[in-house]
Amino acid sequence: VSVRSLSGALVAELQMEAERPVLALKAAIADAGGPAAGDQQLIVGHKVLEDGEVVSEALRHSDGQVFLLTVAGCPSCRQQQGSSSLKGCRCRLCSEERPGLVDYYGICQACGKCGGHDSKCPFCVQVFPSLCALDCHVRFVHGDRESSEWQTSRLEDYIKTRTQPGARRAAYPEQGTFMEARNGGLLRTVEA
Repeated sequence: VSVRSLSGALVAELQMEAERPVLALKAAIADAGGPAAGDQQLIVGHKVLEDGEVVSEALRHSDGQVFLLTVAGCPSCRQQQGSSSLKGCRCRLCSEERPGLVDYYGICQACGKCGGHDSKCPFCVQVFPSLCALDCHVRFVHGDRESSEWQTSRLEDYIKTRTQPGARRAAYPEQGTFMEARNGGLLRTVEA
């Protein structure tokens, strides 16, 4: 199996047993110096391969070439992956689970909603609906640890682009997810 980046650069040449799952291919790519298995999306033709697919079936209509897309894994999910069978981010609203499922703004790529994923602060007990909100929290609450222990480039990129036309913004979480917890679990009522 020839694994290439989207630019065409060779990442690895691997020998795989035909009946192995795609997840084993991802592990072999990581062992060959590629990104962690949870940070990989493998593409054949116009299809993203699923972890449970069999390598021989997935490569049936290709010439043995697989393209590797590196997706920035969620820091909260990456911490959990070492101790569980978690395969990526998981959305509580639609039950989908895969690497790169929830974007920087907290939006699930499967259901399009915000609030189904927790971005946990590694320095305290607070939880946020998006990595964007977590980055802001780390900058202003844990500023002393931000530069040495936290990736600040995501927030810097967001700050640079947020005023441009068409810039993405963090979404408001779905009702029953984060905002009610802020109110002690009570729903806000509107008085007439």
